[in-house]
Amino acid sequence: MTHAATGPRTGPRRGIVYGFNVRDPQTGIVYLGYVGQTRQLLRAREAQHRTDQSWADIIDGGAFVLEEGVWSDGELDRREVAAIQRLRPLFNIAGNEANPDRIPPWEAVAARHLRDDAAGRPRWVAPPKDRPRPGKRQEIPTPAQLGMTRRPVRRPIPLGVVAAAWVGMFVAGMGAASWAGIPENVAGWLAIAVASAMWGRFVVPAWWHRRR
Repeated sequence: MTHAATGPRTGPRRGIVYGFNVRDPQTGIVYLGYVGQTRQLLRAREAQHRTDQSWADIIDGGAFVLEEGVWSDGELDRREVAAIQRLRPLFNIAGNEANPDRIPPWEAVAARHLRDDAAGRPRWVAPPKDRPRPGKRQEIPTPAQLGMTRRPVRRPIPLGVVAAAWVGMFVAGMGAASWAGIPENVAGWLAIAVASAMWGRFVVPAWWHRRR
């Protein structure tokens, strides 16, 4: 009896009790090889078994549904054990103690190595427990986890606003010069100079920066 990693336990959810058939490579006889349970899509759980089980090379067909419903975790466990005890698959251990034909894991691995040797292929090795398995749910990394930073969106300042800023500075300069009693002809040139200096110092750089 195995449990796929499905996160923290919650209330009743969709679950599946599934099975795998296996074919004896010598006799061609098909037996029920394994019974399990999952909350995942069945094809995802099947992909995991095809990687991490020593008997994956003799699977006949694919995983099939024995029972499906909406159950609590305890009820799903009970239904899985009941199916194991009733059907007596070859490779289950927990719940299958009364089955005289069950195959212990070390014998299953030894038999797999014999099949590998006969086929001239590398011997099967159980994958590390912490290695991501096919079909396993994994969190999508955030940009920060990937070392990426998001550039702020720069919205360009309209040219009309840039021009209006200069006009506003000029008018303000003329008003200040008039209030100070500076002659109008001198005040005009002074306002132009001040407005242009401030416009070039603050407005143009901001406009150019946001265009990039």
